[in-house]
Amino acid sequence: MYKYLFVLALLIPVSLFGQPEEKEQKTFSVGISPFTAVINGLQVDFDLRLKNKHWLTLSPQFYMNNDKGSGYWWYSYENMYGLGIDLQHRIYLRERLLPKGFYLSYGPTFKFFSVDAQGYYPEEYTENGSQYIGFKEGMLNTKICKVGGNIIFGYQFVFFDIVYLDLFTGTGIRLSYDNRTSGLHKMYNYDWPSIGYSGTLLVGGFRVGITF
Repeated sequence: MYKYLFVLALLIPVSLFGQPEEKEQKTFSVGISPFTAVINGLQVDFDLRLKNKHWLTLSPQFYMNNDKGSGYWWYSYENMYGLGIDLQHRIYLRERLLPKGFYLSYGPTFKFFSVDAQGYYPEEYTENGSQYIGFKEGMLNTKICKVGGNIIFGYQFVFFDIVYLDLFTGTGIRLSYDNRTSGLHKMYNYDWPSIGYSGTLLVGGFRVGITF
């Protein structure tokens, strides 16, 4: 996290004094968030100018991993796929023709995962005329729904009036539920990157793209 703040501190003077004069108003941007690849995902960001300093960011995400034994050292799975969407209202500190400078953004996030993994599940059986419930090992499918929200502070650079680099940090909260446990999600909930994580977390990273 601190290395991104360090890079941000180095690049801000370049942005303030080394950028060409803005020539035309930009109203739309598209880019990617590389950090999503850490959990085998792809995120595409669409930014739309609402008015003046206000922008709307829509970020659909796609997740897939069919490599057996994938996951983290604390858990593994056979298959995983998922979908997600983040919605952010972004407010820049200054009104500009280009989407650049300091900004504050906030909004909700939603994700859905379907995970196949080896595990134990209850099974009813009859023995000597009596009903029993035992545990059997086999392939389990767990469906996880994760909701939450983020508050983010960042600085976005625009180079040559078209290419942007967005560095950001902030905080958020996640609540995960599944079809295997009651209440908050307990499986796959070990740390921030876990697909079933519930709790508060730090948010940080960068985006790159082009603006029109």
